[in-house]
Amino acid sequence: LHQSSLGSLFLIVPSKLSQLWYTPLLPVMFFLSAIAVGPAMVIVESNLSCRAFGRGLESDLLAGLGKATSVALFLYLFVKVADLLVRGAWTRLLTPTMSSGFFWVEIVLGVLLPAVLLSQRSVREDPKSLFRAALLVIGGVVLNRFNVSMIGMWAYTGPTYIPTIGEILVSLSLVLGGIAAFGVIAKFLPVFGEACHYPENA
Repeated sequence: LHQSSLGSLFLIVPSKLSQLWYTPLLPVMFFLSAIAVGPAMVIVESNLSCRAFGRGLESDLLAGLGKATSVALFLYLFVKVADLLVRGAWTRLLTPTMSSGFFWVEIVLGVLLPAVLLSQRSVREDPKSLFRAALLVIGGVVLNRFNVSMIGMWAYTGPTYIPTIGEILVSLSLVLGGIAAFGVIAKFLPVFGEACHYPENA
């Protein structure tokens, strides 16, 4: 619901946001993509935790999450394409601009490719392949948010904003603080089950 509200925020700029991303369905788009990235994030975090703490990797559970992610991505892609066709905005994809380039990267590498990969059992059952496909999903959603908030607005605002060192450090400190907190919790509380090392071939 937070993601849906975030999408709603951009409904106030219909004349400023590129029509490749602006749509009355923005809250729905943000919500559907959040559904897809949720299981993908669990897959990535599970793999990283397994490597960092030498604990069990629940491969069967993660494979199921990979399948769910694939279904969510295909649903998101269907709604996205249908929306572009109904609004007639698909013609902008044929114009070689920076916005269309970023859009193609977002959709092909961040949605279509991982959706196809995660639909294959061989990928879902291989921890290394599953991890990489999940990373693509996360990258695609991050790129989508970047495109909506930055690239899609550049035609109106111009690329004038660059984060300051202070802003970058604050963002990094929040992320690193969360990682450190999780490390302490995982070390002193029974978060994981019995120890089980990460597969050697992964």
